[in-house]
Amino acid sequence: MNKSLGWGLVAGWAMAATATAQHSVWLPGADRLVVTPSYVYQTFDEFWIGDEKVKLDGDLWQHTAFLGFDYGITDDIALDATIGGVWSETDAGMLGGDQSDDGLTDTTIGIRQRFVDEQDVNKWWLPSLAVRVGAIIPGTYDENFPFSAGDGAFGAEASLIGGKTICPGFGMYGDVGYRYRDGHVPDDFFGSVGTYVSWKFLSATFGYRFTEGLSGPDIGDPGFTFPKVKEISHNLEGSLGITDRGGRFYQVFYAHTIEGRNTGERDIFGGAISFTF
Repeated sequence: MNKSLGWGLVAGWAMAATATAQHSVWLPGADRLVVTPSYVYQTFDEFWIGDEKVKLDGDLWQHTAFLGFDYGITDDIALDATIGGVWSETDAGMLGGDQSDDGLTDTTIGIRQRFVDEQDVNKWWLPSLAVRVGAIIPGTYDENFPFSAGDGAFGAEASLIGGKTICPGFGMYGDVGYRYRDGHVPDDFFGSVGTYVSWKFLSATFGYRFTEGLSGPDIGDPGFTFPKVKEISHNLEGSLGITDRGGRFYQVFYAHTIEGRNTGERDIFGGAISFTF
């Protein structure tokens, strides 16, 4: 597959809605560093209270700038880290009227170990597979702001990541994992599946992603706070990318929430550039 596409395939999605999303089974390679700055804008004017969709009397906007790092210790082991800053605003009266919030996003650090490389095995059906374990450090935003940038809690996560080249220029990718959050925040089950196509310096992806909170009340229940609610989201996503002659990978992406619980029906727009050193 296109090497730059492999490194940057989900670089944008690793930051699209949260700093705790998917990472790639295609690693940078030994002694290579991939740096990915990205910008994400998301907005919604409808959200789910429990499983009932409600129309806001205004909008909620969120702007996020991320900086991601992937460093290859060996060809099959890589470290990753993501940091960022966020600014949120709403003019919806039912969310408290004109309000805003800003701060650092959650910071994540992790390590991936690829234990199957499809290019090194003589079994056409076997995908590349990796495991990732990581830690989550809470940011400085207000976690009680309506639909804030995060839950304000330390955590850890583990996931199984896969990818398969079906034929030159076409393949699939995905992951499945579990996220533990300390204290009052529900744990999450998460995953994704998608396809990619590439031709010369052009590439595109299309996929589905979900996050499912495993406990917690609904919005409006007695004693609820936003970090405590059981949040579920199902999203469709797509991206377009190009690789220039210097190996830099440029990506624009879009996602939409098609179903959820205690979350907004979000439209998410963003862009990212991956630099390899």
